[in-house]
Amino acid sequence: GVQRAGADTPSVLNVIHTRDTPPTYIKVNKLTESFQGLNDAYGVPRYQELNPGIFYVVTYSFLFGIMFGDMGHGTIMFLGALFLVLFEKRFEGKKLNDIIAPAYSGRYVLLLMSMFSIYCGAVYNECFGCALIPFSYWEVDCGDGG
Repeated sequence: GVQRAGADTPSVLNVIHTRDTPPTYIKVNKLTESFQGLNDAYGVPRYQELNPGIFYVVTYSFLFGIMFGDMGHGTIMFLGALFLVLFEKRFEGKKLNDIIAPAYSGRYVLLLMSMFSIYCGAVYNECFGCALIPFSYWEVDCGDGG
């Protein structure tokens, strides 16, 4: 390699044997950053382990929607999260107060949670705690005595 490169001095390569594991680097983007923070709260995966943070994007949001299934509240939350996503350039680099800062850093988490909340609210027939359809399937009397 030295002769091919035309160098006068040989390169030095020392192999260091160690039992230490290399650090874990997890590449994130704007969407997965907040979900990776939730994953890191439970623990950082070791080197060459599967990172469960990518599964949080769907499962965490869907489980929130199951617990908070309401179309009305989900819509309000969706509009607030959509505002933070659409105008994120305005907030970027600014000092935000203690209420807006966590919402801004988790804006994509809020957006997905609110979408699943609207979906589950439609399944539950729930809008601001009231039923949209005045009756549900379970209340219909089919006349068969059952």
